[in-house]
This record gives sequence, C-alpha cells and structure tokens, in this order.
Amino acid sequence: MALPRTLPSPVVSARRVPPPARVRPAPPFPRSINIQLTSRCNLRCIMCNHDRLTAPRGDMPFEMAARLLDEIADQPGDSISLQNMGESFLHPRLVELIAHAVERGIQVRMVTNGTLVDEETARGLIASGLQRIAFSVEAYTRERYEQIRRGARFETVVQNIRTLHRLRDEAGSPMQIELHWERYQEDEQFVKEYARFWRPWCDVITVAPLTRLDGIQYVGRDGRVVPVPPPPTPAPRPCRFPFGFAVIKHNGDVCPCCVVSDHQIVLGNVKDRTLSEVWNDEPYRRLREAAGRGDFRDWPACAACTLMRQ
Repeated sequence: MALPRTLPSPVVSARRVPPPARVRPAPPFPRSINIQLTSRCNLRCIMCNHDRLTAPRGDMPFEMAARLLDEIADQPGDSISLQNMGESFLHPRLVELIAHAVERGIQVRMVTNGTLVDEETARGLIASGLQRIAFSVEAYTRERYEQIRRGARFETVVQNIRTLHRLRDEAGSPMQIELHWERYQEDEQFVKEYARFWRPWCDVITVAPLTRLDGIQYVGRDGRVVPVPPPPTPAPRPCRFPFGFAVIKHNGDVCPCCVVSDHQIVLGNVKDRTLSEVWNDEPYRRLREAAGRGDFRDWPACAACTLMRQ
C-alpha cells in the first residue's frame, strides 16, 4: 500500500518517548528494528555524542545485513530503519541493501543528514523502491544550519533535497520525503518560517523535542551555541523498548535501544545466531523483567538513561 503523500498539516509534532504505561508481553520477534549499517559519520553535530563514543568504527558486512533482512522479511513487524548513530550513506552498498529489503516486502525508512544524497544516489534510491526517507535538518538559513551541523554545507543539502523531490515526481515514485527536526528553544514564528521554507520539497515535517543527551550543545534563543542541561532524574518507571524494539550494531551486537549508543548493553550477537534466538534468550528476558518493574539496579546504563527523564 502506498504511503500518504501529504498530511493535513505540514508540521507534525512527535513525542520522543511514549508516556509511562503498563508494558505488554513481548512478541516473539521485535516489531521495530534499527540496523546500524555503519557507525561512521561525516559530520560533527553539536547535539550529538558521536564523537564521545568509544566503540570501534566500522561497516556491517553486506552478507550479514542481507541475512538479517531475510530473517526480518519472514517475521511480522512494523518497519525497519537502516540507520543508528552513523550516516548510512557512507556504506558502500547501501542502495543494494535497500533494494534487497524492498524486494523481500520490508517497509524501509531511511534517516540521513542529506549531505551525500546527490543526484546519482537519488536515482538509485528511487529505483530501489525505498518507501520513506527523512532528512535531519534543524534550520532554514545557512548560518544557523552550519552552526549545528558542523562539516555540512547548507546549499548542498538544500540542492540534494530539491533534486530528490524533482526526480521522485518525474518518476511517479510513491516515496515519502520527510524532514525531521528536534526543537529546543525555537518559538512558533521559527516553526512557521521553517515550514514555509521547506514545505515545497517535502511531504511531512516532524518536530520532536530535543533529545537531551549528556554533554551536548545547541543554538539558544540568542543565536549562540550553548550547553544543554540534562533533564532531572525522575522516579523509576517502566521502559517499553525491550518489549518491541531492537538495535543491531554494525558488528552484529544486539542492543535494546538507540540510547545505548556505545554498546553498554549487549544482549547477543547475530554473527552466528539469528535475531529471533537473541530476542527470546535469557539476557533479553532478564532486561524485560527489570524494565517492566522500572527497576534498573542491575542495568546501570538504563538507570542513567537521559531519554527516560524527558
């Protein structure tokens, strides 16, 4: 079924984490999956902690990724994203993997900073059958954008998004083009100007609260780069991530969520096992028991999670 090309409003607000609720039993396979095709990135964005990660950088081998996609295709699920703490368009065989996933009937969503989606790549994405692509863009002016996305050129990203939009329409592709932006202190006038600038070249604009990771920065109300204070520590509460979500790192490590970005919690590895085996094994079950109670005394990375404080 084709995805909707437009929504009633150009700007859609999104919560980063669902409100606390009773967790349900885990299904036999994760419903939503992020696959880290590469842990490398070509930018040094001020609101990202990529520079502070200590795990070795690398790309997922094509054979491992293809085998994983084949397993996912045989299971019920909502969607996959071929991205996690890295710029997936640095992977040399990304378009092949997207085409393989789509051929197997998988709904794929890509998230990118947009710097590498040139015309040749855009044509490959359209030919692959990719259903959704989201560009992470926080500004509509060069000065502000390049303050945040260090190492990127605003004009290049604008041109890449416009080119993909034009080629998509010329080909009659159902691909949905999205812009994603994490809001910190921007006022409603900024939101309106942002939407006015970008609306001609995208179908959906999603605005989510800024994920306040420890030690990050952002652009404040006065236009200067400022430290972002961490959120306050709340009372323990249940976490839904281990009950329906999985992240597979480039080396095959399986982690419970995106926030555990430095392999602090590894619940198994898909080099020599299936994702289903890891998902239903003892480490995942123990984490679910803790997450269902909101008791993370034995899981220090979860106890220190900034996402659950927001």
